[in-house]
Amino acid sequence: MKTQHLCVVIILALTALITCNPLFASDNPNPPVSHSQLTDAGLSNRASPDAQANPIVSKTNYINGDIIKVTLPPNDLNKQRFVGITIPGVEELFLITDLNEYSLFDGQNLLSWAGQDKAIELEVTSDFKRGEYTVYLLQLPEYVDNPLEQTDLWEIGITTFNVNTGTLKPVDLGTAGNFVILAKAAVSNTGITSVTGNIGVSPAGL
Repeated sequence: MKTQHLCVVIILALTALITCNPLFASDNPNPPVSHSQLTDAGLSNRASPDAQANPIVSKTNYINGDIIKVTLPPNDLNKQRFVGITIPGVEELFLITDLNEYSLFDGQNLLSWAGQDKAIELEVTSDFKRGEYTVYLLQLPEYVDNPLEQTDLWEIGITTFNVNTGTLKPVDLGTAGNFVILAKAAVSNTGITSVTGNIGVSPAGL
């Protein structure tokens, strides 16, 4: 099931993720396969030795206000692709089917990648889970009908990034840091005004 774009940011936060995705319901007849189960099946152990097969992140550490960008390497037209992501503190694997579109993996159906080169492009907000995210790119020959039954043909690219607690760094104003008001030309008021500190204007005055 594809989530709506409106849920994308919330899906990366655990509480809202449960609300947005009904596959978390207790009466789901096909419980999701956990990340640890997939690892046992060879998800991590079959990582491609070719670093060029790995998803590409714009940087490895993000804080609030940063834009997470994850792109995929050039596509081999003779191979089918599947993209997945794990979220800090969540065992389940989520499939990415297009730019910022996520589905909870149900353990039976691998939804193939249908997008171009961008997989994730999101601004980090306070809703994001803090910790390490892992993005997987699974590639298989086109003739494979059931990828889950032919793990010996898996080619896995893996990359990680972290969302950390932090805020935007303040701008260094240098020698202007001691001014309480800085203006390009002039400063005016609309009534009785009290200003304590230095005012910097150029070229006009008050």
